[in-house]
Amino acid sequence: PLHGKHDLQDQIAQVVLPTLARTFGADVTEMSLTRNATEALHLQSLSLALSPGDEVLITTQEHPAGHKPWMVRATRQGITVREVFIPSPLVSTEDVITRFAAEITERTRAVAFCHVTRGGHRYPVRELCAFARTRELVSLVDGAQAVGQFPIDLHDLGCDAYSASMHKWMFGPVGTGFLYIRAGARDRFIPEFVPGPATTGAEYAPPGTADFPVRAALATSLAFVERIGLENVEARCRYLSDYLKESLSGLDGCTLLSGPRERSAPGSTIFQLDGLNALESVPLLEELARTHIDEHQRDGHDAIRVSTHVYNTRTEIDRLMEGLHAARS
Repeated sequence: PLHGKHDLQDQIAQVVLPTLARTFGADVTEMSLTRNATEALHLQSLSLALSPGDEVLITTQEHPAGHKPWMVRATRQGITVREVFIPSPLVSTEDVITRFAAEITERTRAVAFCHVTRGGHRYPVRELCAFARTRELVSLVDGAQAVGQFPIDLHDLGCDAYSASMHKWMFGPVGTGFLYIRAGARDRFIPEFVPGPATTGAEYAPPGTADFPVRAALATSLAFVERIGLENVEARCRYLSDYLKESLSGLDGCTLLSGPRERSAPGSTIFQLDGLNALESVPLLEELARTHIDEHQRDGHDAIRVSTHVYNTRTEIDRLMEGLHAARS
């Protein structure tokens, strides 16, 4: 057992973490492995250096996993958390920046937001992070729905912290994710598990024995994605989503909610269909079209979300369209 543990740890240190850092444009010392994005979001939020009365801005489109850690800090430590209303679909990059700028006060210390929302809206992360730097604010990003859909360079984005799951678009095993803390921002984060300041990203993660076999298995999924190329993944996802959108355009009573390319994720398509309850459509379309979809009953929408990845086909989309027609008949 001891040799097996050490072999797996070597695999993680020598293959998984360097490949992870290379894939996402970071230094290996800035990365740590987590069980999922939720754990990483808690770690990045709870380790941010804040004092009672300090303020953090989040958005109205955050996933519960990105919302709850700030509620913990607000309840226990007197941090003020305010939501910036972001319309769905997004209006423009300038509109998002303007809405954040209007909410900043002298007590604001950080901004936290999704890279891609649950509804597939793609936030202007690079621009938001650059804006945050001009105001000396820390930028924290939830990348759970972004990694694996398109190339991401964390240094280029300029964020101070980034959290993600690897079991979604990255094909990794369930129970894997990562936390990125920019080396130049470590003085703004206080690690929960070491007595002094962090010198590597790993010190922000919980210590002790981890699920090493699961984490070592990331080497396979990372190699698979690297072999395909994230540029090709993005192109394939966008091609299938565009095909779906074209098919939906001929459907009476359909309202497409996904924005233009620069404001939407390549593999996520959301739409509303008159007369079809989104929540009820999930089991219905599984039966009618042998297709797994998701509901999007939030942000004022009664919408359906379809995720098309590289392994999906036009034939499957055609079958979904047949199921949508049958669901309304």
